[in-house]
Amino acid sequence: RFTDAHAPGSVCVPSRYGLLTGRYPFRNTGIKDPGQGAMIEPNRATIATVLRNAGYATAMIGKWHLGFDAGNQYDINKPLRGGPCDRGFDSFFGQHASLDIPPYFFIENDHAVAAATNDVAASSSPGWTDIQGAFWRAGKVAPGYKHPEVLPTYTRKAVEHVQSRGKNRDGKPFFLYLALTAPHTPWLPE
Repeated sequence: RFTDAHAPGSVCVPSRYGLLTGRYPFRNTGIKDPGQGAMIEPNRATIATVLRNAGYATAMIGKWHLGFDAGNQYDINKPLRGGPCDRGFDSFFGQHASLDIPPYFFIENDHAVAAATNDVAASSSPGWTDIQGAFWRAGKVAPGYKHPEVLPTYTRKAVEHVQSRGKNRDGKPFFLYLALTAPHTPWLPE
């Protein structure tokens, strides 16, 4: 029975590392910045690898923000290695970082769905600090990617995944890690 929870770090990235690896985040002796490469070491056990080895189907939807192997720089023609599908998840639909960190595009499994070729202007909410409300940084964005639609997209994908597992007759239990972009900005109430 789940009765209590504690974050292994005071901010997002170390907490994600701790949640997925079960390790104290500062024991990661490798990469500390997800913009510099994959933070979870290639042979490190994750909750997804443990569950997959126990017979579970594993999936992730949402914000990864633990880096990909250095060298890709989100090239649509190359696989994004070192991400969820290389760290125990059978499938992934999401994005590389927070909803305020460009480039803005979706990733399916290990490939960008569309290249971030358009430009989006910075956004902030009048009367709030620069990093609150409808905040995101200027940068490249994939055609059709709209910040207010990301959270509902992840919610819809998660519901579809759970429903598809209910129809799947393979007898496998499943694990879905849903990493929503909220509570990070942008805060875009409907």
